[in-house]
Amino acid sequence: MHRHKIGKKSQVDMRKAILLALALSLFAVFSLAHQNFSITTDKTTYYKNQEIYILIQGQENTEFKVKI
Repeated sequence: MHRHKIGKKSQVDMRKAILLALALSLFAVFSLAHQNFSITTDKTTYYKNQEIYILIQGQENTEFKVKI
């Protein structure tokens, strides 16, 4: 088994990479969390086997996933 000592330059590069990854992750989370969109329905109460229209309004070319 070989052990290699990590030099100071490698440690600095690793810290930079971790900070960059963290910054990109935070940017992605906040940009997705602050998208302006609204979800409404055409009815206030629902019955079994009734058709319901779900209206999603938001920015153009934004992908929405709906799970019912």
